[in-house]
Amino acid sequence: AAKKTKKKWNAKPARTSDAKPEIESPSLPIDVFRWEEHESVIFLVFPNRIVLRHALARLSVFLEDPKHAGEVVEPNMRPGKYAATNYTGHNFRPSDLKQFVDAVSRSEWSLEPEEERLRDTIAGELEEDWESEDLGKGVGCIATSRGLSGSEVSGTLKHEAMHGLFYAHESLREASWSFWSKALNREQRTLWQVFLASFGYNYDNEELCVNEMLAYLYTEEQLLRNASYLKDAGFVGVENGMNHSQQLQHMKKIFIDFIDAANLSHLITL
Repeated sequence: AAKKTKKKWNAKPARTSDAKPEIESPSLPIDVFRWEEHESVIFLVFPNRIVLRHALARLSVFLEDPKHAGEVVEPNMRPGKYAATNYTGHNFRPSDLKQFVDAVSRSEWSLEPEEERLRDTIAGELEEDWESEDLGKGVGCIATSRGLSGSEVSGTLKHEAMHGLFYAHESLREASWSFWSKALNREQRTLWQVFLASFGYNYDNEELCVNEMLAYLYTEEQLLRNASYLKDAGFVGVENGMNHSQQLQHMKKIFIDFIDAANLSHLITL
């Protein structure tokens, strides 16, 4: 269950770029909730896909893109330009957002109005010094938009919720890292990296691999059962008599068993 926040904040004046605005009404409200069972997870619901994309696509490119991670790209977030422009959900730590904001200030670009509103929303929700060295420590932020189809809503919420738990619970995060580094062998980790690469993730970012492992292995079924597309990505190996789909499904089973053995299943209240 989610509890809508009662906190309010005043948006700071937004800087604008020279790009032609795609959003005609940037004042549409963002709904902010806290997950009742996990108060450290902030849940943002944007009014539509366009506002979601303009608020978060550049941040996700900065955090996850295989070619542009760590870069501030131009504020042209048309659908299809980057993998992140097609996302129906996003996730980040407050410190990730601050890192992006700081990087924008050093770049040739400025924050877009919806990015400024996102920053002000998170700053208002945290109620702490934006320049704090431990800004939002232990807090996870997840976001989606209104206007999604029923299947999109279900899949997006489950997936992004797992990211929120990864950020909010150190014990779950450490267990996921332990599974990645100790329970999986090199071939299994490579398979997982190729799986992520096929969806446009920066598989060289090991924390991203672990974070997405928690989200996909706990919530995904169809993509793991039909992994023939990995052959097109150049991964053709078969291990222990199992094809790609069977290997991924096996990873799902042993990961869930691993989390259960660590007595952490109670945290995953989807």
